[in-house]
Amino acid sequence: MTDIQARLLDEKLRRALRAKMRFKATVRQVIQNAPWLAGDVDDVDLDNLKRNAPILSRKVKMARGLTIQDKAVLRKQPEYRTDEEKNHLFNVIGGIKCFRCYARDIRYQLASVTYFEFYDKGRVLVRQGQEAHAMYFLLAGEISIRRKVYDEVSEEWTDKELGTMKNGDFFGDISLLHDVPRTATIVSIVACELLCLKKDDFDRILKDTVKKQWLEMQESMAKIPYFNDWDIATLRECCIYSKIKHYEKDTVILGDDAKQPSSIMIYFVVKGRCSIIEHLFITEYVQNGIKHYELYKHPKDEYNNKFANRRRIDDNDSDYVMSTARRKYVRKPSLKYGSLPPNVKIRFMQIATITEKGQFKEGKLFKNRRIIAQTPVTCLLIPSFWLEQHNKANIWERIYRHLEFRIPTTEKVFQSYVKNKKWLEYRTKMLHKVLSEKQYPNNTTILDVPYSLRILHEID
Repeated sequence: MTDIQARLLDEKLRRALRAKMRFKATVRQVIQNAPWLAGDVDDVDLDNLKRNAPILSRKVKMARGLTIQDKAVLRKQPEYRTDEEKNHLFNVIGGIKCFRCYARDIRYQLASVTYFEFYDKGRVLVRQGQEAHAMYFLLAGEISIRRKVYDEVSEEWTDKELGTMKNGDFFGDISLLHDVPRTATIVSIVACELLCLKKDDFDRILKDTVKKQWLEMQESMAKIPYFNDWDIATLRECCIYSKIKHYEKDTVILGDDAKQPSSIMIYFVVKGRCSIIEHLFITEYVQNGIKHYELYKHPKDEYNNKFANRRRIDDNDSDYVMSTARRKYVRKPSLKYGSLPPNVKIRFMQIATITEKGQFKEGKLFKNRRIIAQTPVTCLLIPSFWLEQHNKANIWERIYRHLEFRIPTTEKVFQSYVKNKKWLEYRTKMLHKVLSEKQYPNNTTILDVPYSLRILHEID
């Protein structure tokens, strides 16, 4: 066999191998994307309701506004997408939660270059220690954040779950920004739909914006004395899991009608001032001509513990403010146990003020209370699991126990409300009584007013 024939044979084998590899890659993509490819198929059986329910629920859960045509366009290379397709993608995904923090031109570029990816349950999206090549935006589903930690008891490395993320969250940007390996492993808890942004596109579109946000987060942490003793590595790792949020005046920061992050967060007030508003459910009735008040508690209410509704305020706030809230705060809270009886009234009370460097924590026991921004507020949100891992001298437990006695319970708020109401009723009653018993004659006429004063009044 001559050299020319050998080279031709090698080239033929290489072409066959490349074709085989492309075919396998195509098959893997088809298998991987089979669930969303079948999402728009008309497979509903009108005679089988039990079969229809999971099919329709999966469609609603996974679609998130993206049709199969949109997903197909997002699988194309950006250079092969037409201007019409890019404009359509911007209208479809430009307003999703994870893109809202960016400017309009940045959102348009992101919609033009991101790729759609689907991962089934139990898939590893990124692995700790690997090199970072992309950033991800979670459209639908839920993922778990895990990290390998060394167990001194068993002397083995184990996976520890740090938290979860849901639709609207994103991850992978910090590794691209600092050019460091992945700091955690991300595993899909359920089937997930994501948008992938490659490293080159990240450097061109998002790097400056993410760097600006990173510096803002570092400046915010520098204002809080608790973080002064942390080293640079710990601060950087904390910034990876934290976020900065800005709230306009009169915005609900935390409460039963505000959108909460997927993980339990601790809020640090970096700038501004906010108030804690209590929703009192009061039963009013008249007995023997006397008006009585009682604190209403629903039979299904599971939050009757006297410590349930206590929140956190700044250490400089020695006294709490007890006053009725302004009209703009008065909005009916969402009641999970249904409507109220007709004799139950809702009263809104401002019970505390949170100033700069103050903190508060969300939770399921945060019921019938809201935190409202009195001024434009900037908050630093740090996951509670992270602070619990770096809880030096058990400081957080001591802070919470101390602050529990600084915020009044619902019962104390109710007692103050009843006391003020009774005082107002007594004052009004005494005023009417005094005015009705004493009649002061008033026979004054215009002729009793000095003439000089009448002239000045007429001139004016």
